[in-house]
Amino acid sequence: MAKYYYLLFIISCIILTQCMPVVGEKPISEVIINLNEDKTLHRLLDYQDRHEIDSLILYFSDKNPTYRYIAAQAFSSIKSPKAIDELKNLLTDDVSMVRTAAAYALGQIGDKKAESILINAFDKNDTLSLNQAFNAAVLEAVGKCGTKNTLSSIATVSSYRRADTTLLKGQALSVYRFALRDIISSEGTNSMVNLLLKTGYPEEVQLIAANYFGRAKNVALDTVQISKLGQKFVSTNSPDIKMALGLGLGKTKSPNALEYLIQGLRGEPDYRVKCNIIRALSEFEYVRVKPIMLGMLNDNNKHVSNSAANYFVKYGLRNDVQLYRKKALEQSHWWPRATLYRAANKHLSVYSVNTRALINNEIKRRLAETNNIAEKAELLKSLAEDPNSYQNIINIGLNADQPLLRVAALESLVEILGNPELALFLRSRTYRVQDEIGELLKTAIDNADGGMVAVAAGALRNPKFKYAKQFKEFEWMEAALDKLQLPRDIEAFNELEKTLAYFESEKKKSDPKNKDEEEPAVEKEVQLTKTSFNNPIDWRRVKNITERTEAKVQTNRGIFNMRFYKNEAPGTAANFIKLAKDGFFDGKPFHRVVSNFVIQGGCPRGDGYGSLDYTIRSELSQLSYNKEGFVGMASAGNHTECTQWFVTHSPTLHLDGNYTIFAHITSGMDIVHKIEPGDIIEKILIIN
Repeated sequence: MAKYYYLLFIISCIILTQCMPVVGEKPISEVIINLNEDKTLHRLLDYQDRHEIDSLILYFSDKNPTYRYIAAQAFSSIKSPKAIDELKNLLTDDVSMVRTAAAYALGQIGDKKAESILINAFDKNDTLSLNQAFNAAVLEAVGKCGTKNTLSSIATVSSYRRADTTLLKGQALSVYRFALRDIISSEGTNSMVNLLLKTGYPEEVQLIAANYFGRAKNVALDTVQISKLGQKFVSTNSPDIKMALGLGLGKTKSPNALEYLIQGLRGEPDYRVKCNIIRALSEFEYVRVKPIMLGMLNDNNKHVSNSAANYFVKYGLRNDVQLYRKKALEQSHWWPRATLYRAANKHLSVYSVNTRALINNEIKRRLAETNNIAEKAELLKSLAEDPNSYQNIINIGLNADQPLLRVAALESLVEILGNPELALFLRSRTYRVQDEIGELLKTAIDNADGGMVAVAAGALRNPKFKYAKQFKEFEWMEAALDKLQLPRDIEAFNELEKTLAYFESEKKKSDPKNKDEEEPAVEKEVQLTKTSFNNPIDWRRVKNITERTEAKVQTNRGIFNMRFYKNEAPGTAANFIKLAKDGFFDGKPFHRVVSNFVIQGGCPRGDGYGSLDYTIRSELSQLSYNKEGFVGMASAGNHTECTQWFVTHSPTLHLDGNYTIFAHITSGMDIVHKIEPGDIIEKILIIN
């Protein structure tokens, strides 16, 4: 019996010891993300992937800050206002990274309800600068949801020292985010001028300020400010700052700004800066800018020469048509040549029949001779500047095997419909041709070709074309919706949904019974279809991603390498790696190239409207497109990503928080800059 009581005593001691807290035990204070070992992180990121809001919120009170951090960060992607009240509590978390993630998520949600919550959470008593990262995140978040009065308050803070890089960055980002929402103030503009002009401010802060002037609308600058910014533009050694600031100077339309832009162009080695100066010069009088643009046509860089050619498309004059044709004939590269033909055709008089026939014959000869699909697509657009060429466009492109040509042909026909001189070109045939193109748009929708549906649907709801009257019965649109495959055709599906709503609205307005009713805007009526969860994260592939894992992208121009952001975008990285290993990208073109912006590839159709029969969720982390060479996912809206990806040519801060960043270029950026439309991804190798 004594032995029994002794054993019971020992067991009781053990249980009591396990229940007592360890003396001196410290709470966990560090965020450690280990996706290889921590199954709870997998669970949390799966909750994010499935948008299981309640399950994520439960982890806001977990003792492990890593889980609180990941749960809070999830709402940067989900963007649900339902989490605002719970995220508010995390703004006082003991761990800075958790507080910062909560602030960032509130900004991403973008609800005005979060403004006062964020302002109240700002640590005004951070005398030891322990909360700078959090305070900066709060400032930026307010820029995404705040009001103009708050903008003025933030912009006039002058207590941040030059050494307070993080706070200055937060302040600058706040003013910039307000500007992206078309909320600007004189105080905000003045603060950005100061950040650019006063010596000693960090370059990363100046970059944000320069982008403010490059992106913000209706910014008012006085003569002195323009001159000082012009001097900064000419003297800076940073091409990133120069690119953005150049666009800002152009928008002033000031004669002084023009002189600084011309000065900055002389001897400029960076093609990206040249492209932006060309865009900036577009704001000025044609006669002053024309000689500069003609010189840029001869630039060795195709991005520069094509940008100059595009200037003549947009702003050219009738008197210079022969000059544009002459310059087209002199071009050795197809891209600016096709663009110059478009300029010539666009600005030619309706009555210059012989010259137009000459230009169109040259375009058609190029169409017959080239095997470059991208060139053919651009030449079709050049041909479209002559409405009389509509039948050639139909014959050459509309029934082509390549989706890119079919879509380009349909876009060209839509351009013809919008030609302001259509009746002068077609005369008595005008209504017949309009009706014929309308029927082609309807047929394109009936055929359920995703790219063509998207283009045709957008055209049919253009009130200028008045097809809502021609197609009084539109049940066929509902039948066409049923033919589209979701989630693959989500972009086309949503375009058609908007068009169907527009037709229904027009029919309602034409009904005498509703004549006196005020019709709300169609865009507000349409609840667009969203993609639901349909493709889980492949954790086995995620585990195989190491710090050394790279994708080696072989193109016809050369090779560039990218490295993945495993922790920030595990699902996206795993999806890309699977597609690469399956050979999906092999032979796919870079279907979209925008000079000094992005190259984009991965479309199975090759026209930008392709996808597969699944989607992946957006993974919108705190990473920023603040330099060249970030790799992001293209989408038709958040959570519609699948196969298409892009690489940035330069900083693109306006993409932050909306497009998943899943990798960055580690080598071969020079190859990225050489890529042109139609270039091929030969193969992508995954190297561990």
